[in-house]
Amino acid sequence: MARKLDHRLLPVLVYPSEQVPGQWIAVCLEINIVTQGNSLQHAQQMVLEAVLMTIEDDAAIGRDTFDPAWRRPAPSEDWLKYERILQQGRPLSQAYARKHQGRITGAAAAMLISRQVAYSEAGSRPPAPWMIKATEASDSVVAY
Repeated sequence: MARKLDHRLLPVLVYPSEQVPGQWIAVCLEINIVTQGNSLQHAQQMVLEAVLMTIEDDAAIGRDTFDPAWRRPAPSEDWLKYERILQQGRPLSQAYARKHQGRITGAAAAMLISRQVAYSEAGSRPPAPWMIKATEASDSVVAY
């Protein structure tokens, strides 16, 4: 029986809240999961946890998190903001983010999730649950 890893790279938008000073909003754009945190890094960690919990909860009831019948992507304004940050932003280190958090108007990141799928001569077995591999802010965030 052969095994294959199935990967997905999920875009994440992080920006300061306009309504609550000192809070940051994080959005997993593909499945429109929104969280908040006390800092850019905290908001990013919160969205990672929320995505993992959503995937686990959906799997428990036999639902595919990425099926458009269940989850809609984030609004187009969020996708446009994400694309603008990717085009005009610069790589962001954690040290810079902590020191200059008030100057950052948004950040674009990505989280890699993977699952193992087993294949046999008779076809494929149901895939294993999705797992978030790792996302380090210093490796994946572009700020504007």
